[in-house]
Amino acid sequence: MKTAKTMFWLGLVMLLIGFGPLISGMIAMQLASANGCELNEAYANTCMILGADWSETLYTMTVGIWFMFFTFWLIPIGAILWIVALVSWLKNRGQPGA
Repeated sequence: MKTAKTMFWLGLVMLLIGFGPLISGMIAMQLASANGCELNEAYANTCMILGADWSETLYTMTVGIWFMFFTFWLIPIGAILWIVALVSWLKNRGQPGA
């Protein structure tokens, strides 16, 4: 059962790393949208949030989506680990010590 837990957590870490750039970009887009800022990948537009200029931070987070080209292969590996962990857990759930 310890192997299933290890596979579960390893799969979760892989999925988070794989989807990390996309999550970062989506957060930047939501922050810009909620504060009425224009956001694009060409250049950083001025974006004032709570009295501070967040334009460079939001621009960096948006352009970071391109890092998914390096991390996307972790997504199917993490999903496979999760499926194997689930099958292992379902197979061993009735046994003592599970």
